[in-house]
Amino acid sequence: TSTSLTVGDRVWVNGNKPGHVQFVGGTQFAPGQWAGIVLDEPIGKNDGSVAGVRYFQCEDGKGIFTRPSKLSRTALPEEEENGGQSSPAPGASAPAEIDHVPRQQSQLTVFSFCLCY
Repeated sequence: TSTSLTVGDRVWVNGNKPGHVQFVGGTQFAPGQWAGIVLDEPIGKNDGSVAGVRYFQCEDGKGIFTRPSKLSRTALPEEEENGGQSSPAPGASAPAEIDHVPRQQSQLTVFSFCLCY
């Protein structure tokens, strides 16, 4: 997946943060390959620049840099269920409550472990 990333690709960071690829390549802030993502929601960390170097342009708070290995082209199953207004079935409400715990853990993983910028 990471080897075929292209600017404009629709991706999910850690499976639950949708956005699109705006940059792929090396950076000055850390070694290795990075992907610059414009997130759909303002839960990012920048505007496409890090430490005064601009890699892409986006609204402040919607940009994030992460390793390509943390990106996928499909959402986690709970994202797909939540996105398509599901009916209030008894079996559907229990997983929705459980989804919040892994989602918070995933967010911490992306922002702490991945060294996103």
